[in-house]
Amino acid sequence: MRISLFAGPFPEPRSSVEGRVAAIVSAERAGFPGYWLAGAGLDPLVVFALAGRETGRIELGTAVLQAFTRHPVALAQQALTVQLATSGRLALGVGPSHAVGMERLGISYARPAARMAEYLLILRGLLDGQTVDVDGEHFAVHASAGVHGAGRVPLLISALAPRMLSLAGELTDGTATWLAGPRTLAEQIVPGITTAASNAGRPPPRILAGVGVAVADGGGGAAARDAATNHFTRYASLPAYARVIDSERLGNPGELAVIGTEAEVRAGLGRLLDAGATEILAAVIPYGDDPDASRHRTEQALAGMLD
Repeated sequence: MRISLFAGPFPEPRSSVEGRVAAIVSAERAGFPGYWLAGAGLDPLVVFALAGRETGRIELGTAVLQAFTRHPVALAQQALTVQLATSGRLALGVGPSHAVGMERLGISYARPAARMAEYLLILRGLLDGQTVDVDGEHFAVHASAGVHGAGRVPLLISALAPRMLSLAGELTDGTATWLAGPRTLAEQIVPGITTAASNAGRPPPRILAGVGVAVADGGGGAAARDAATNHFTRYASLPAYARVIDSERLGNPGELAVIGTEAEVRAGLGRLLDAGATEILAAVIPYGDDPDASRHRTEQALAGMLD
């Protein structure tokens, strides 16, 4: 089972740069194939540039950076620099975010899919070392990134709706999802992105299933479920996530998390893979009176499930 650790969706004590780098080093030593960071808080690309000097194997991915707050030329320069610093281990995930998140920054969220299509065309060209000449509706770019020798950067986007899934299949290497359960993956995400990739003559896409995970039993399981419910409820106010929550036909958003004994967690993650996900991004849920101990227990259990 391919499981990478996904940090950022839940509160963590490892909020310092040194602590985050140490967590990545620890994840590599435990055998995890990847470590992914959400875009909030510490800048993931800066953290990865530093972690790249202390690791040698683990993939370092963003899931995801807000695209519209970073000009594609600036992001391409930064990503290619990090690719050099990590000896080719960066995977760049970007997304349009949500209307409320962009509008509070004074950034228009009008026609996000059309804007994202232009953004991806420009970013992919820059990452591939091209000089981009685009005069679009949303962007005008006539430039190159000016960074050489970095190697190809895998590019993924967050995609839940049909148009974004089409863009993911046509223009990127795959999608990084969040809160997408087995039903949503099997009925919407997997067919949407794989059909688009096939029609565009592209290879099968990566489909990363981001999911909250806690290994717990008895009272610990109840505490973990409460923590997931309290955290996930806020996503119901965001239209993209509200559709996903509704499509799973669950009364409690906390049920989207995979929580239980080690055997139950293994089975729950297996259902996501059976639905078509190619890999798991496990966001460990801290719970109980000793959240650090609960996190360590879950990470140890996940390491034991790796192929």
